[in-house]
This record gives sequence, structure tokens and C-alpha cells, in this order.
Amino acid sequence: MDKFFKAEAHSVLSLGRDSIKDHTTAIVELVKNGYDADADWVEVEIHTARDDSFIRIADNGTGMSEDDVENKWLRIGFSEKREAENRVSQRGRRKTGEKGVGRLSAARLGSMLELRTLKDRLFFGLSVDWRAFERADRVLNEVPLPVIADAAFKVPANKVLKTVSGTELLIKDLAQEWTIDDLDKLERELSLLVSPFRKTKDFKIHLRSDINDFGSAVVHSHMYDGAIVSLKASFDPINARVNYKTKIIDEADWVKNAVPVSQLLTRRRREVTEIVKCGPVDLTLLFYLQKDDPFEGVSLNKQEIRTFLDNNAGVKIYRDEIRVKPYGDPREPEGDWLELGKRFASNPAGAARESFRIPPSRLVGAVFLTRDMNEQLIDSTSREGLIKGDAFKDLAELIRGCVQLLETTYHKRFLEEKAREWENASPVQRVENLGSELNEIFAEIKRIQPKILRSDEPDFVTYERLERFSSRIPELQHAIRDIQLQNVIFRGLATLGIASSTFGHETQTAISGLTNSVILVKKSLAGPKPDLDIAHDELENAIGFAERIGSWGQFALARVRRDKRSRRMTDVASVVDRVLNEMSAPFSSVGIRLERLIEPVSAITIAMDLEAVLINLLTNSYFVCSDREGSRHVRVSLKQATRNGRQGFELSVADSGPGVAPQFVNRIWEPLFSTRTDPKKRQSGTGLGLSIVDSIVKDFGGERHVSYDVELGGARFEIWFPKR
Repeated sequence: MDKFFKAEAHSVLSLGRDSIKDHTTAIVELVKNGYDADADWVEVEIHTARDDSFIRIADNGTGMSEDDVENKWLRIGFSEKREAENRVSQRGRRKTGEKGVGRLSAARLGSMLELRTLKDRLFFGLSVDWRAFERADRVLNEVPLPVIADAAFKVPANKVLKTVSGTELLIKDLAQEWTIDDLDKLERELSLLVSPFRKTKDFKIHLRSDINDFGSAVVHSHMYDGAIVSLKASFDPINARVNYKTKIIDEADWVKNAVPVSQLLTRRRREVTEIVKCGPVDLTLLFYLQKDDPFEGVSLNKQEIRTFLDNNAGVKIYRDEIRVKPYGDPREPEGDWLELGKRFASNPAGAARESFRIPPSRLVGAVFLTRDMNEQLIDSTSREGLIKGDAFKDLAELIRGCVQLLETTYHKRFLEEKAREWENASPVQRVENLGSELNEIFAEIKRIQPKILRSDEPDFVTYERLERFSSRIPELQHAIRDIQLQNVIFRGLATLGIASSTFGHETQTAISGLTNSVILVKKSLAGPKPDLDIAHDELENAIGFAERIGSWGQFALARVRRDKRSRRMTDVASVVDRVLNEMSAPFSSVGIRLERLIEPVSAITIAMDLEAVLINLLTNSYFVCSDREGSRHVRVSLKQATRNGRQGFELSVADSGPGVAPQFVNRIWEPLFSTRTDPKKRQSGTGLGLSIVDSIVKDFGGERHVSYDVELGGARFEIWFPKR
């Protein structure tokens, strides 16, 4: 007589508890069932802050009949998904679970399970007490599972299937305590369950909990459009080619290309065979910046990027749109399955080097596979990960090659940006940049020093020369700082000279007035009958003229004060207000109305340079307005302004003068170029004012622009500076 296997009741618990790593993974496994059932909405509730704690997972998928529950759900190891005709759902989703044990994940979460389901308007419910399976003397089919008499529950309508059906799992007597960290981890894993790169819009997960006032939220992924460089690739095994396209964040179009797969393999790998066994693969890679690189202006907020990368960095694998763990999770030992961390540590070259390597902490990626087309990529027995056979190794090799394509794209663009920066940089900036590059070289020498000293024939002479050269970098940096300080002083003095030239007649008028008043006082006191009233009045006039002369002297001395020469946190609004107060007298003396629109602004800047910019712009406006008939008006405004994601402030000076002729818009910033010529030949421009402004703007990494002011009818100069 034939014999048959018998299963102990507690074997169910081994499958459900021991094969699932933790409670967040268990919930992810149960949510997958909703995806397979064509749900477009899954609710996950976790309530632990009360006596009747529970976990609820409900979907609006196709649901199950009583027959489905008895002959499919209750058959351990059964999965109709293994059959070819049942692998794809009604909505075209490739079903994920083929081992037939994912439903047992509920045993990992709590002792009691209530299953309720609705299909074809018929409700059915079942109660499972997992503790009943713990007895060692019970066979599996001897444990009764009571039917729930009232199995009704609320099911949201499925908008695509146009049905009201679904399944609810209610888990009680929870096995573990849940913390806010557990909840954050669950939200992160659910957000990556369905690939965010494919932008699946018909499958949403709603997470709700009472832990630390978490509340509720629809789980979603975001910020995938903020990568500095993006790459999308497809491996065609028939033609042994990788077709790919790349995109820089500030460019509108993708650049398409193709490469033989052999070029992406290591030489050792090519020597074995160029046949890649993993099958067809689609890939998306996203590279993000977190520091002051040339692309900073078009990047996302640094803190947002840092948080995003903390949660999403890594190259993940999605099979039939469902994530295969643990690949791409930096918190897992096998998360860096491409060994990008090891690769970066062995050669941490910067973007300027041809051997540039992207650190894994700044890379977000997804590899797309299917069960049907990638048959040699097989699940491991632990339900997490894939067997590390030849196909898996080929897959890793292929993806590393695509990462190198991304690195090459960024390296080339980085050099282009650096070249543009060099062309637009001031001499001081160029020296500073060279100092930074020398520092990088010095750091590289230090890194390779042990290898040099261990070599068979070390070139000590070359190494010592490099070391001496590198040791002088601090001297160079000190010299650069001296040059910068001198440049600030020279610009301030040049500005003072320009202002003196423009407003010199004010001082001359005051001196003449003082002289005349003194002469009149002398005459009024020289006669036999001194006229004390006239003497008194003229002395008052003389004091006024002296004060005007003294105020201009104070204005000159204030421009070169030592505390204004260094870069520090500065109340920009106070600096602007003070300069306007000091210059108001000469403007009012010729009938120029000086208007100010000043907002509170503070920034790390050099006050002397800031004053130089404003004074040079004001002298220009003074000159063009004082020679015009009719209304004379100058407006100065200061406001907060963000440019390309960088916080800063905008200083503008507009006037009622003739404006700037279109043919001179670019030339006015050139040294010694001037359109200022007095009709009476009394004075002309030096051609230095706007070139000084341009130099300061470049040194601070700012922007300058000149346009027509519609309200005043003259030129409008806009100067933008970053706050840091």
C-alpha cells in the first residue's frame, strides 16, 4: 500500500515566520497580493497605541470566492501563477508570487488572522489562530479554521475594473512592537515596491497609523526629475548591444547612443566569453549632486537631496514591476550588489579626472527584468534575492558598465562647465581655482604614497619634488588671500576716485563758499563800525560749508575702513541705507530725487565691494540725470531673490536718464569704455566704474544685467549676489 507525506501543523509557522526576515517585510509580501489581484488601491493600517491593537491590509482587487479560499488560498505551496496562462493578470500585470507561501507572512505579524473577501457580490470570511499550530502532536489538517459568519467589510470601487470586490486581512494580538522607525522603514519599502521609474499610476498604497501621531498618507516616490545626469539603457542580447540615452538636467533633449556590450565588460570577462547570460535588461540610472559643483544652480535643495538619497540611494532590481530585495538597499549587507562602494574606495577620483567614479550614496537606479525573459535569474530559497550564478554575475557586470557610461557623460560635461567658468572667471578666481586643484593633487599624492614607497624601484627624487611642491600650497593660498585683499582695497580706492571726480564740483563749491564767507566776515569786521549781524550770518554760512567739506572727507574715510575689507555676515540693508544717506546731498543739490525701496537682507559678503558696486552705479545715474531737463529720478531697490535654486539678493539702480544704447549693452562692462561725455566738456567718464562692478560680480559668483526701466524711462542695472 502506498504511503504519503504528512505535515506537522507547526511547519506552517516555520514557513510563515522563519522565512520572513522581519515584520515590515511581512507586510510588503501581503501588499504584493493586492498587486497580483489587480487592485488599484491598498490600505495598510497599523494601530498599536491601545489595547485592541491590530494591523489591517485591505485591497480592492478581484477578491476570492469560498472555493478560491478553500482550494487555493488554504493549499500551502499552491500557486496558479506557475501556469503560463495565469502568470499575467486581467490588467496585464505579471504576477509576483510563485512559491505559494506569501500568505503565511501574516503569522509573522500576529497570532490571530481574520480573512474577509468579496467576489461577485458574495462575502466569505475565515479565522486563523496561529497558536493552534504550535502544538507538536497535531497534523496540519487537524487544525480547524472557523468560518466568520458576518464577513462584510468596506471595499472601495476599482476604477479600472469597474467592480466592487477585494480582500481584507485583519491581524490581531501583534507579535512585535512597532516604532516610528519601523513605520518609516515600511513607508520607504512600500514606496519602492512598485518601480517609481515606470510611474505606475494605477496602484496606490495608503498607509495609516497612530504611532507618534503619524496620521495617514498615500505612499509615493518623488524627486526623480531632479537628477543632475540621467541614463536610460536597454540591453539587446540578440545584437549584443546596449542602446542608451543620457540627459543633463539643464538640457531639454536626451542624447541617444549605442555601444557593443563587449565594451562594457572587463577584459577578464571578455576573455571568458562575450555572451551575456542574464537576458534582456532595461535600466535607469540617476546621479545627484550634494556639494558645490558647477551644476549647483540647477540642482534641487541640498537638504532635500540629502534626505532623498538617504532613503533611496542604490541600484534596485524590479522584476515584473515588483522590487526584488535586498538589492539597492544600503542598509543591507548585499545592498551594494554592484560593489560600487568598493570600486569608489579604490579610486575616489574627482569629476575632473577621466577615472571619475560615482559614490553609491549619490546614485539612484533601477534594473528591470521579467520572469519570462530572464529565466536564468532564479529566486533564492530564502525568498530574498537571486541565486548568484553566471547570469547574475553577467547582470552585475553589465550594469557596472552602464554606470561607467553615466560617469563619462558627467565627466565630459564637468570639464565643459569648468572651461566656461575659467573663461568667465576673474584673475583672482583663476588663481583660487588653481589652488584648489593643487590641493586635490596633493591629496592624491598622499593617497598613493604607500604604493610608491613599496614599489621595486621607487623614484624618490620625483616623489620628494612633488612633496616639496605640495608643501608650498599653503603659501600660495596665503598669497591668493593677500591678492584678494589688495583687490578689494584697490577697487574701493578706484571707486572713491571715480566718485570724487563726479562729485568734485560739490566740494569745490563748498570750498568757494567757505572762502567767500570768510572774506565777508573779514570785511564786515574791518571798518570803524563792525557789522556784527553780517559777520554772524556769514560765520554760520562758513560753518555749513565746512561741514559739507568735512562730510565728504568722512565719506572718503568710511570707504576704506579695515572692518569692511573682510568677508563676513553683513546687514546689507544697513550698508545700502548708509551709502544713500551719505550721497543724498549732491543728488538733491542738482534736483535729483533719490528714492529707495529697501527690504531686510543679510548675507556673507564684503561690505567694501558691496559699497563699490552701489557707488559706481549711483555715480553713473547722477551723471546722466544731472544733464537732463525735466524730472530727475533715481530709484534704488534691494530685495531677497533666488536664482536657479540659490538664495541671494538683488540690488538694482534705475534712473530717468537716456538709457543704454543696444549696441553698447555688452561693451559698457569693458575697462576704459565709456559713453559719458559732458556736452560742456567739463568732465567725462573714466570707463572704470562698470568694469569694477563686473569684476566684483564675477568674484562673488553673481549676475549682472542692464535693461530699460519702463517707469523711469532710463537704464535699470540689476546686480544679483548669492548669500554665501
